[in-house]
Amino acid sequence: MKWDVDIYDRPGWNAYTYGYPGGGGIRLQANGDIIVKFESADASGYNDDFLFDHFRRVTMQSSNGGRSWTEIESPWAYHIPLELSDGTLVEIVDDRQLTPRNEQKARLEALGIGHVWHDDCMLSWDLWPASMTEQLRAEGRIVWDLHVGPTPDQRYLPDDVVATHDPTNLFSRVSNDGGATWSLRKVVDVTGYGHFGCMFGGGAIVLPDDTILVPCYGGIKHAELIDGNLLGPLQILVLRSENSGKSFELIEVPANVHSYNESCLVYHPSGRVICLLRAEETGCCFSDDGGRTWSAPLDTGIRGGYPLSALALESGTIMCGYAHRRFPGGIRATLSHDAGETWDIDNEKILNDSCLPSSYIGGPGSVQLADGTIFSFYNLVKPEVVRQEDIVDLDRKLTLTPRWHSYIAGSCYTEDYIRAPG
Repeated sequence: MKWDVDIYDRPGWNAYTYGYPGGGGIRLQANGDIIVKFESADASGYNDDFLFDHFRRVTMQSSNGGRSWTEIESPWAYHIPLELSDGTLVEIVDDRQLTPRNEQKARLEALGIGHVWHDDCMLSWDLWPASMTEQLRAEGRIVWDLHVGPTPDQRYLPDDVVATHDPTNLFSRVSNDGGATWSLRKVVDVTGYGHFGCMFGGGAIVLPDDTILVPCYGGIKHAELIDGNLLGPLQILVLRSENSGKSFELIEVPANVHSYNESCLVYHPSGRVICLLRAEETGCCFSDDGGRTWSAPLDTGIRGGYPLSALALESGTIMCGYAHRRFPGGIRATLSHDAGETWDIDNEKILNDSCLPSSYIGGPGSVQLADGTIFSFYNLVKPEVVRQEDIVDLDRKLTLTPRWHSYIAGSCYTEDYIRAPG
């Protein structure tokens, strides 16, 4: 059994779970309500990893198992926090998220690029005048200076602007009164990395003993170019806390030939923690001691599964859901019946295959409802408009240079649901 639903499709605005499991998220409330959180941006302006001209975070709620949705005011300023057994709420944020809006605006104005600012913009990276590119590189920074993507409509940055993403510090926000007040502690300095990502939004978990595990990844910054690159191979890392988020240690997951990046964690009833690793060949590694040590990654057999997330089902089965960005594009999921040792890729679940291939198909987040069904939310894409130069006749080779429109959708299905491609 499976049925599908459109959750949020606003004309002229794109909506993303693209950042999931870094941001956004899904939660099943104690009363059975489903809450999803995602990002939306004005499609007519810049709306990519670096800069969103006009941006908003959207939180929606369903009280009938996902069949209908209502936008609500978010009870959370940043992420959907983790909740410990005593009700303590914990989340991880970074310097950029905490920088006041007036300081962000003043910085751009001081650099002479104040025209980039809008009162509802979102600056995901640090922006600089393009004239500073060589200076920034001389300082050892990794600079993004590509302004236009594969199609002319895919604009990353204004022509006179470049971007850097220097890792800074991670902070733990903790609330002991249900979110009314929060304490803030710097827990990890990651300035030694050339690039660092924290997958808190959909990848972090709490173990039965209240140990907190947060998946991350990072590449060490070389002091000089090595093979033409300042950034070393990406390394999977896990933040671990045994004291309710007051402090964290950063643990390395053994590396192999793959350069894994985004990852997610899931707890299995046997006590094992499973880490699923984003790459063209999706990897999987394990911890049987509460996240202190990790096995070397194994190949799951999942290909092109990214972004991804994981869910432990009541049966003990682990489900990995992911965006499928090849043709036909959409959302898929694969089960493991032996705590991640093997994956049933021959019975891959096709949740949606309605999309043309696109890097803007966003990964799913999932919950299991009281009746045992699974609800997954994700973002799909469709061409905003077919142009004169596009070829869409059924008897000719498909040629598109589309401006993508992204929207939020979902599927509800049973654990035994299987549908072959086509």
